[in-house]
Amino acid sequence: MWQYTDNLDAKDFTTSLYGGSFNSIQSNYQNVSNYIFNAEKNSDSNIILDNKQNNKTDELNNIVGSFESKKKSYSIDFNEIDKLKNFIFNTFNNEEIDFESTPKIKYIIDNISKEVGYSAIDVALINILVSKILLSDTNNIIKFMAFLSSMNDKDIPLTSVLSVTSLYVNKNISVKEKVLEMTEQWENPDMIEYLEMMDDFNRPHLQKYKLEVIEYLKDKR
Repeated sequence: MWQYTDNLDAKDFTTSLYGGSFNSIQSNYQNVSNYIFNAEKNSDSNIILDNKQNNKTDELNNIVGSFESKKKSYSIDFNEIDKLKNFIFNTFNNEEIDFESTPKIKYIIDNISKEVGYSAIDVALINILVSKILLSDTNNIIKFMAFLSSMNDKDIPLTSVLSVTSLYVNKNISVKEKVLEMTEQWENPDMIEYLEMMDDFNRPHLQKYKLEVIEYLKDKR
């Protein structure tokens, strides 16, 4: 059985970290970046994003840092979070996942969340995104986005925001297209600002799709 020291839901958890409103945290990239900087467990990790992979290298490099100095101030057992992260990542690696169907790992996580709460899931997924996914190959990034899109973004507010803010600037056309598909499935109008900042596609059908997704999300306000 998973051991977890705090069963706060994601809303209460993020609010307790920042002491502000949940909506402002969810829609503010800087708050998410600061959270990752403070909450990354592995103090000796040194993740540097290549400028060729992302034109927001400086911002994303600031995401990664040491947790050790502030670890005791949080009511989360990060040893258990680490176990949870490894379990989710190993399960993710062993399943074929695409945007066309709901992956089995989604149901596994739903069951685990009944014991640990989605705040723990959110922290584990952020660790996976930062340490395992952002620097991996295109196929793995798209696979992870397909996995995230099967979940309710309200259950994983920090991971959902960071996945969009870190990948909408990706130079790979396929990754950018899947960012659109992921945000369309989440139906979260808070993502509009990032899609509007996304570089235009040279391919007319993809540029049309981008504008359609933006309009679709505006209708969800």
